[in-house]
Order: sequence, then structure tokens, then C-alpha cells
Amino acid sequence: MNNIEQKTKGLSQNLQNWLLKHFGDKDITQYKNLALSLIFYKFLSDQFEQFANENLEGEIEYSALDEHQHENLIIALKEEGQSSLGYFIQPKYLMSSFANAYSNNDEYYFLEDFDQAIIQFQQNLTEQSLQVFDGLLSDIDTASSLLGNTGKVRNQVLGSMLVDLNSMELYLYDNSKILGKAFFSIIEFMAMSLGKKKGDFYTPAHVSALMASIIHTEKSRVRTLYDPTFGSGSLLIQTDKTLDFVDQIYGQDLIDGNLKTARMNFLINGYHYSKLKLESDDTLEKPRHLDIKFDVIVCNPKFSQTWNNNDAKKSDPRFAHYGKLAPKSKADFAFIQHIVYSLEDDGIAVVLIPHGVLFRGDSEGAIRKFLLERLNCIDAVIGLAKDLSPVIDTEVAMLVLKKNRQADDKVLFINAKDFYEKQKAFNIISPEQIAEITEIYKTKATIPKISEYVERSKIVEHGYNLNIPRYIDLFEPELEIDIDDVAFKLEQIDENLEQIDLDIRKFCDELSVRYPFKI
Repeated sequence: MNNIEQKTKGLSQNLQNWLLKHFGDKDITQYKNLALSLIFYKFLSDQFEQFANENLEGEIEYSALDEHQHENLIIALKEEGQSSLGYFIQPKYLMSSFANAYSNNDEYYFLEDFDQAIIQFQQNLTEQSLQVFDGLLSDIDTASSLLGNTGKVRNQVLGSMLVDLNSMELYLYDNSKILGKAFFSIIEFMAMSLGKKKGDFYTPAHVSALMASIIHTEKSRVRTLYDPTFGSGSLLIQTDKTLDFVDQIYGQDLIDGNLKTARMNFLINGYHYSKLKLESDDTLEKPRHLDIKFDVIVCNPKFSQTWNNNDAKKSDPRFAHYGKLAPKSKADFAFIQHIVYSLEDDGIAVVLIPHGVLFRGDSEGAIRKFLLERLNCIDAVIGLAKDLSPVIDTEVAMLVLKKNRQADDKVLFINAKDFYEKQKAFNIISPEQIAEITEIYKTKATIPKISEYVERSKIVEHGYNLNIPRYIDLFEPELEIDIDDVAFKLEQIDENLEQIDLDIRKFCDELSVRYPFKI
């Protein structure tokens, strides 16, 4: 384990211990946004303090500047910070300033000042940075019952939280990956604690890595990357870091809390706010980026969620040509249709789906037929193992979608359900297994029981059913039984029993006791 890995592991554990200490007896759904916002404010404070100190070149520490005595210097640093970072934090509003003051005097009452710090942060955003930073600290509510029932108690609880957070080294001087990975580990910890129903804002790191790896076989430098249900943003981040260059990152998510988490995630991972175009709204009802075609799309939508498949959708350009709408109780194909519509002609998309998408009939069967027959955009079907995390506890598959396929291109089926390593709580796809699956996709290799490159005419014969066992022979023949060998072993057992019986009779005679078994 190298130095960066050690620091990442240590910081991850410190943040998790901080969560358990201060929020351990509370519902994660209630404290998630507050906890992440406080960690984010620690990051913002440390980053601005580091930025200011670098500009001061050792003449004086930024935290020691007096707002009256050093007014002109602070104004200059404010302008520099807004231009470079997009925000400004006064010396007295740094997290370290609050934490040190409370640490020196636990009677120090600072709630009003802390509220003012949040307000000032918002007011000092620039017109450009407001699009990304807006409202990111709004979940820090000093009047929240999560902190206590009285002002005094809330002051003590928040003071203790700030002191413990301030004591942590975020290693901003070393490498942004350290805090980025540690922050992701906290998101992962929360998602896994929430489980399948409420933790679906998170795509497991190993699944994200596989999706990004598949993308990288086709793309390296792209203008646009998009996720229509970005959750925590980690799938987008993984894909961006896997590719050589991405100019702009777009995304949309239904839940406003996810928008905040994702923006924090990006900024903590070292992204400049100008690269991000993330929005909050219902992608199927109110798509925010419908005028753009994207080079790369990744997506892990909530499985089989309900949606409004009213008559108005029949004239929506995303769904109009299929003749059918996805059923109200299962929006899986609605997301796939949205993705296909949003994809650039030479683009590639990878979407995580429940297995039912491969074979369910009625309107879903009609949509699947259109995708295969008319659009010819399904490039590969990759079946994965089940229990890939507490959030993904069933078998899932990945669809690889491309618009620029040739008329005679086949469809690749990969059975990767045995590509996993067993962990204590769930399974993971190892880096070596990710590389192996990626190589199969890249080379279109045919491997018995693992992969098959299938003519579309064969898929037509199967009624456009994409269930993997229809195309990959998974049958395991029973071992032939050698009757003579079985008879020989039974004879040996019989001989052994006879000898055991003789030995028991001998012992009974020696002990002058009755033989206990029937003759």
C-alpha cells in the first residue's frame, strides 16, 4: 500500500468514525445531507485558506487577517478567489476559526455567526459559479432538531462536530484524489447502510469501473459526457477519469438532494465548476438537455420505477416512433428510449438494467423489437452477477448502445455472472475480471459458456428475446456414472461392515455382554 492509499484509507476511516460518533443513533436519511454539507464546508474552508496562504507567500497567515486592519488585502484575496475558485470565505468564517474558538472556550456561542457564514458564502458567489455552488450549504441548519432541542445544546453539538472535523488533515496539498476517494467512501457507506430502497443514488465503484472500461474501448477524447440519472455523480466521475479527455459533463436527477451530493462530489474531486452542467428535475417529464446529442452516456436508473405514460408521451420525439410506451409501472425502457434519442450518431452508451428488460413482453417487447430491427442500436448484452452490493441485490445486465452499427453487425452476448469475487457482505468484480470482460467486448471473442457473437436473424427467430441463455449454451451435462465402480465400492463397504460386526461380537464376548444387534 503506497502513501496515497494509506492516507486515503486513514481519512476514510476518520470520516466514518466522525459520522458514527455524531450521527450514529440517527436515521441516515435525516442526517445524510447535513453531514455531507459539513464535510464539504470543511473542504471549502481548507481550500480557500490554502489558496489565500499561497497568494500571501508566507507574509502572514490568512486566518490571522483582521477584517479592519487588513481590509484591502482581504478584498484583493476575495477577488482572486472568486475568479479562480468561484467563491470567497472570510477569515473569521473559516471552519478552523469556529473550531479553534470553540475548542478554546466551550461556552463560546457561535450559531448566529455560523448562520451568517453560510449566508455570506452564498452572497459572495459569482454569476458563473452560482450555477454549481447555489444552495450547496443550505442543509446546514443551526436550528435543526438533529443538533438538539435547545440553542445551547445545538451549539455544543455543532461545536463538537466542527472541532472533530477540523482536526482531520484533508491532504489538499498532496493529491485531490485522497479526499475525493474518502468522500466517495462516505457516500458508499451511507448508501450501503440505506440498502436497496433508499441507497439507489449510488453505483458501486466496481460496476462503474466496468461501465467506464467498456466505454473506453470506443472513446478516449470526447466533447460531452451525460448521465440522465446521475445520483451521487460517482458513475460520471469514474467515466471521466477513465477517458483521456472530457470537455463538458452533463446530468440530470429527480432528487434535489442528489444534485447537491453530486456537485459536492465533483468539486471535492478537483473539478472546476465551469465543466459541470448538472440539473435537478424529472428526466422523463422535464428533460433539461434535450437539445444536445452526447458522445458518451452512462446510466444506472432506478429499476422498474413508475412513470407517467400519458397520451402526451406519444408525441414526444423520444418515444413517438416506437408505437408503444413503456408500462406505467416500469420505466426501464423509457430511460433507454431517452438515452437512444440523446445519443450522438457516433456515440456510445452503457446502461445498467434489471434482467426483465431482456425478455418482458407486451409493450416492452415491441420497444425491444424496434431497437433491434429498426434502429439496430443494441451492440451488446452483458449479464452480471447478483449481489454486487446491498443496493444491487439481484442479477443485473448492461446494455451497450451504439447508433453507428452496420446493417450486418451482430449482437454480442456475454455471460459474466461468474465474474465476481465473494466478499463478506456482497460480491465485487475485480480489476482483473473487469479487464477480462472488457477484452471480450473489444475483440468480440466467442468463448464457450461465456460469450457468443449472434446474428440478428437468430434474435428474430427468438422473438427479439435477449435473455442470455437463449444464445449461450449454459447447460452443464451430468457426470457419467461408472456402474462397475459403484458396485465395487459397495462391495468394499459391505466387507468393511462384516469386519466391524465381527469386531463388535469379539468385544462383547470379552466383556461378557449380550450382542446388541439383531441377527
